Amino acid sequence: MAGTHLNPEEIFELAKLYYERCEFTVALPKFISVAKICLEQRDFKNYLKSLSYQLRIYAELEDQENINLTKDTLQDLVLKENLALNAATYH
Repeated sequence: MAGTHLNPEEIFELAKLYYERCEFTVALPKFISVAKICLEQRDFKNYLKSLSYQLRIYAELEDQENINLTKDTLQDLVLKENLALNAATYH
């Protein structure tokens, strides 16, 4: 795969595959990468999807510090961008 550049959707799908195989340490950086790209592109729907998976991984790893940091980041974004979150976001 050297020299191949994946788009955010492809990276997200790859991350999901690793997540479903419980390879959290491989999936997490991919979800973080997708979230960063989506945030830069102001694609909040996919940003939130990626963040949701990050939170699930942190919960699996019992990483309370990163759970709190991610929740704080999300809360700051909601206030800054005046986003409305729905029930799916909290799942």
